[in-house]
Amino acid sequence: MFYLFHELRHALQYLHPERFDGLIARSRLYVIQYDGTCYKLVDGKWKECKLEGSIEFFTELYLGQPHERDANDFAYERVKALLGASPELQELLAFWTPKKPISDQVYEELYRQIDEITGETSCETSR
Repeated sequence: MFYLFHELRHALQYLHPERFDGLIARSRLYVIQYDGTCYKLVDGKWKECKLEGSIEFFTELYLGQPHERDANDFAYERVKALLGASPELQELLAFWTPKKPISDQVYEELYRQIDEITGETSCETSR
């Protein structure tokens, strides 16, 4: 159930970005993978680039992306409302949450870096 609600939230983020704050709306245009491979969605196509850093660093960045945090929080709250806050549900949320909070400024800078590398600086900006 958690994953169903999580993916439904992503669908809402993509179909109605205007319903979300600027950073969530912007972050849905970026993918960060554990190995530093990153993508930016531009005109319906994914532009790829590679950043340097550790697997641990990029895993944490993936987990903390604003649209992922939003989808995980949404899924957690919906399942909790239906089934209660079981230890298993809390473990699931903890698994998909970065070990240390990552500030929005870190993501703003990361997205700027991806924009520069891919040559795609024309993107939605924070509202």
